[in-house]
Amino acid sequence: MPRTYFRDFSKTPSIFIPFGILKDSELKQGTKLCYGSLVYFAKYNIGCSPKRREIAELLNVSTTQVDIYIRDLENHRYVKIDRSIYKDKRNRYRFLLHGNFYYNPAICKVSDEEIKRRRLWSFFSPMKYLYGAYLPLCVLQDTNISQASKVCLARLAQFDWKNLKNIFVSKKLLAEECGVSLTQIKYYLKDLEDAGYIEFYKTNGRTLCKINQEVFFGKTQSKSRELGKTKTAILRKQKEVLKCKN
Repeated sequence: MPRTYFRDFSKTPSIFIPFGILKDSELKQGTKLCYGSLVYFAKYNIGCSPKRREIAELLNVSTTQVDIYIRDLENHRYVKIDRSIYKDKRNRYRFLLHGNFYYNPAICKVSDEEIKRRRLWSFFSPMKYLYGAYLPLCVLQDTNISQASKVCLARLAQFDWKNLKNIFVSKKLLAEECGVSLTQIKYYLKDLEDAGYIEFYKTNGRTLCKINQEVFFGKTQSKSRELGKTKTAILRKQKEVLKCKN
């Protein structure tokens, strides 16, 4: 099979999810995407102040669901929230240096000496200090695949820029790194395969996974999005027929 290369994520609007967040089995999958959305608004800063509606639009969920995700992050001490401190009643979200990020070379970009200068639970910038996975906004806003499948895809989409090849992990390791069971991972992979985001192929007796870049980077519609549009068009026509009859 010919080798394919990913484009640089810096050229594609994407959210960033730190590995420590991905692996936390106590967090909801949607909460992990919400954390990545807050990082998207903050960039390299220690916090951000988007409106709830803006977060909801980015995640393609309701503001009520956003409140649930935000409360989950606050309860697990990943963010500190200063509520309604602005005239338009926006909240300020600041990122806390959680224990899951502390002294872990596989997660932290910076040296031990530099991380020692920052106290546990102090404010910090995830983009500056942590390694993580990226997920393009076109995938994030696809309502036809589950939130958990998106988290799984973000982990699969990691790319080794040094060796210019895809990083493949076993299903068992993928389950551990996404904080879910092996049974759930198999379901998420099937969901992604049906939607056209990934393809499986065999080489040297091993089953490997390849990401469809045309769909992943939004150049072409996923099968699930095409199906969703088709269903919407059919329902619209049915409504028009009923109006004509009436």
